[in-house]
Amino acid sequence: MSSQHHNEKDPIKAVLRTVLCGLLLLFCVAPQAQAGPGGSDKVKGWCGVYFTAPGQGARSLPRNPQTALIRLFDGARSSVFGAFYSISSPEVTAALLRAKGRGVDVRIVTETDNMGTPQIAMLRKGGITVAHDRRRGLMHHKFAVIDGETVWTGSYNITPNGALRNNNNAIEINSPELAEIFSAEFREMHRDGVFGNSAEPGVFSGLTSKYYVKIQD
Repeated sequence: MSSQHHNEKDPIKAVLRTVLCGLLLLFCVAPQAQAGPGGSDKVKGWCGVYFTAPGQGARSLPRNPQTALIRLFDGARSSVFGAFYSISSPEVTAALLRAKGRGVDVRIVTETDNMGTPQIAMLRKGGITVAHDRRRGLMHHKFAVIDGETVWTGSYNITPNGALRNNNNAIEINSPELAEIFSAEFREMHRDGVFGNSAEPGVFSGLTSKYYVKIQD
């Protein structure tokens, strides 16, 4: 194939990617139209998008990411696996402790440099196991898996500034298939101590296949 012919197709591919991304966002935030009276942020479809400071006309669910994450933790029935670069929000910490008090399996991974916060001390005192990376590179994840069904991720750090001052986003996706992929990543860190580019032990060491996830209808 000639270089000229290849270059002629590149703009088409770019347009298609843009259209597909737009459709994904359209369908993802569509559940907000089904929100109940009073502006409830309960997601009624397969996903919801949150912004800390949505601009005029932004298709965002009406609550701050922190409020939505607390709602997820308060509704957890069996497990909460969270990998967060930093946890210093008293409100989110309290929600994690409430979940632990209900008998939910709560486990956390965080960055070693941020292990010294009072909130991390509270989590550990409350019986929540907190693992950290113990290395020079950063454990920069910001995701949670709730009940093996829902994935929470985005740019939002679990800090007061992350919720109230900085521009951040978060997305909540209801997909057991996606939840298992994130759970596998979490287990590598929390259980196996594998971070960054470290070699993965066991069957994952030779893994070359891509993950394909079917989003629920």
